[in-house]
Amino acid sequence: SHPKAKSGAFNPRGNQLALGLEDGTVLIRTLSTGREAARFKFNYSVSNLQFSPDGRRLVALSSNTQGFATVHRMDTVGWLRIGSANVVPANFLLGSNSEIVVDAIGTRVSAGRSVLEFQDGVRQGWRSPPAELEHVILSRDWKRVAGLAGRRSVVVADTRSGETVATFDGCESFGEPTLSVDGKLLAVRCPATKELHFYDVVRTRLIGSIQDTNRTPLAFTPAGDQVLSGAELIDLASRRPTGVISPGVYSAIAFAPEGRRVLLAGGGFGTPALYEAIRGSKDRPKRRQIETGIVDSIAYSNDGSLAAAGFRGEANIKLYRTSDWKRTLLSQKDESARLSITTKIVFSGDGSLLVAVAE
Repeated sequence: SHPKAKSGAFNPRGNQLALGLEDGTVLIRTLSTGREAARFKFNYSVSNLQFSPDGRRLVALSSNTQGFATVHRMDTVGWLRIGSANVVPANFLLGSNSEIVVDAIGTRVSAGRSVLEFQDGVRQGWRSPPAELEHVILSRDWKRVAGLAGRRSVVVADTRSGETVATFDGCESFGEPTLSVDGKLLAVRCPATKELHFYDVVRTRLIGSIQDTNRTPLAFTPAGDQVLSGAELIDLASRRPTGVISPGVYSAIAFAPEGRRVLLAGGGFGTPALYEAIRGSKDRPKRRQIETGIVDSIAYSNDGSLAAAGFRGEANIKLYRTSDWKRTLLSQKDESARLSITTKIVFSGDGSLLVAVAE
């Protein structure tokens, strides 16, 4: 029997596919010929793969069932293995859903609670986390990382030096934090006081708060100047609502590239379904129910012309043309996937290919 695939990734050009297998093998195939371009073997199951945006690096995350994990970095020019480093787990078990993020040229990698830098050998940029943090998130510019220390404090650290740049407390138990794109602003809920707090990380001070009883995930817009909480988009500078996405409860969201449209997966609108919401006035938010069912994963293509969703209990990925929401079924050709959960959907850069990972 062949080892099961645990992860997959297209290179940016869409002409090669990397597969991470349960036995620790990373297999790279050229799609036009079907031929094997490279093969690597690691000690543990490969749970995640990610190409750098320039396509010159491939990063693999392998971890055993006890949570011991290692990040491996490969150079796609000649397919050379050029470094590996241990990962500080984000929790007791990294598991197969652990995300890895790679910077533009593949020199920095975020995985678990580690920020690894691969230059002049292997160096873990954040060697000693300032506290046993959980719910760790990374700013999009890679300069800062934030997480909860015992839920009573939010700690922000510099990823290069490992030094703590700000610590915020004053809440009995914080919710999950989120950083602005440049890492200079932080938003986090304080459920005890039913508030959403906004902090200036550079000046290490509270800059304001608003009443917020939502429990939905916080999400920054692609521009990074607004955060979505529940139905409302909140401007981070003025801390005032600037628009409404859609009332209701959602479990997953995905912004379209232009930031105006949002895919929502949830059942808080009365019926479990996939929805597309369009930013509108406070009195007239627009929401379209695309299809009913429990949705576990969603994604837009890079140009926003396509959308994909994984529905629980189905063996197909549903692909939609967003201009008219005409649907196509992409068969996973595996009946065992029928009762599984699709944990990740990724489009290739040009939108012509798609990878779905199911458990």
